[in-house]
Amino acid sequence: MAPCSTFLIISIALLCVATVGFLVLLWFVFYVETYKRGLQISVRTIGTTYNKLLTQMSISLIGIYICALIRLEEMDRIGDIRSLSRCINKLIWNVFVAAFEIGYCLYSFRRTSPVVELVYPQLVVQITPIIKIVPFLFYLQVVPAVVELSLFHVASTSDVQMMNRTLNVLNAITALVTLLLDSILLLTFVRFLNTTRQDETITIDSRFLIISRYGIWIVSMGFLAVAVYIAYAVYGNEEFLMVTLAVVSVIFYGLFAMKVSLFYDDVKRGELNQSRLEKVLGKEQLHNIKQMSMRKMLSTRTERGSSVQTDITEVV
Repeated sequence: MAPCSTFLIISIALLCVATVGFLVLLWFVFYVETYKRGLQISVRTIGTTYNKLLTQMSISLIGIYICALIRLEEMDRIGDIRSLSRCINKLIWNVFVAAFEIGYCLYSFRRTSPVVELVYPQLVVQITPIIKIVPFLFYLQVVPAVVELSLFHVASTSDVQMMNRTLNVLNAITALVTLLLDSILLLTFVRFLNTTRQDETITIDSRFLIISRYGIWIVSMGFLAVAVYIAYAVYGNEEFLMVTLAVVSVIFYGLFAMKVSLFYDDVKRGELNQSRLEKVLGKEQLHNIKQMSMRKMLSTRTERGSSVQTDITEVV
């Protein structure tokens, strides 16, 4: 089997995995996280920051794999010849890559900042300005592809090579930013877990432990993805690109698994709190208090002429 055909099969498999991941994410957000808990399905309940960023990464993965398939199919058909369709595909590819990287950095920072703040209180304040410019910085990777497409009919071979070198420089900058963030997170997680093992008298929020344990694994995958992609940029071997794409998929599933674990930890906390209240007040008394609170809330909102909508705290 030709190498290009093998890469096509791998890309199809990765696309199927990414599509399944997207559908599972939707099922979890709409059914498990919302409907099953008796919450009204609305933009407010499902449109949390974490859900938006995970959805952005999931859609970006699907787009990246589709672009990879188109690129490999064209290489198998006409070889490594520059074409307008290839330039368009390259532009779309870079948009999806930037969108995934932005989602990864923002999600990682938002989800793990409580642990970072606990270990290094001032560090979150120092990193926040960098996080704010991440979207702008990462979308700079798209600029060379835009220029190449706009100058397709007039650009010489040397112009294309210059734009490719510019793209490699921008990729290196974004890789350094990602590595910097990942390094900070990895050191924080390791120090946090070491602290909990050394002093067993310290009471640690279980959510912090979940974030730290998943975080070490996800950040390690991030290091691997960047390292392998650098190898691809230097040597140009498609094998390195395929490995990078596979690792990126693992990173997404790791972040999704962290979300699921945090959700069920929150459910467990709720059940434990309810059990404690039932022991103190009695099951019937607790039910009556809940009913009275609901009637009071409904009455108040009806008088104000506002629609009834349950407020929820964004915890996952």
